[in-house]
Amino acid sequence: MFNFGIFLLLLGAVLVYATVPIIKIFNITTTKGILVVKLSGLALAVIGAIIMFFAQFPQRLEFLRLI
Repeated sequence: MFNFGIFLLLLGAVLVYATVPIIKIFNITTTKGILVVKLSGLALAVIGAIIMFFAQFPQRLEFLRLI
């Protein structure tokens, strides 16, 4: 589940930070459409972070655990 959380977090970050190429590819011109892309990226990032923090850390990354 940790890897799935990382994947969702990265996918959300790509959706938020790469909004301009995404709206050009899909020809989104309205402000509401742009907000949908950004909010879906934010939601994916938040869900990914929650999954990542509550999942069991992989053994090789155990030294990063603070709590």
